[in-house]
Amino acid sequence: MTELNSDILKSMFQLTSKQYYKRISDLSNAGLITRKKGKYFLTSFGEIVYKAQELMAQAVRFQSKLKVIDSIDTSELSAFELDKLIDTNK
Repeated sequence: MTELNSDILKSMFQLTSKQYYKRISDLSNAGLITRKKGKYFLTSFGEIVYKAQELMAQAVRFQSKLKVIDSIDTSELSAFELDKLIDTNK
């Protein structure tokens, strides 16, 4: 993973120093990040929250396909047919 210092992050997200440190403080107080030897790292809890957020973003990207799957009357299809239908719509 690329190491990003505070100046790069502030520039990337167009944050003032006050905004940046407030967000770092909030993330730390929430238990999502920790500081070791002057660097910030995700905690175990932070990693789980990050992965959950990625999963939700993926669900949003596939929302229209999921709606189609939900709209199909699955009582008429066998488990094999349903699996085949889902696999072809990835």
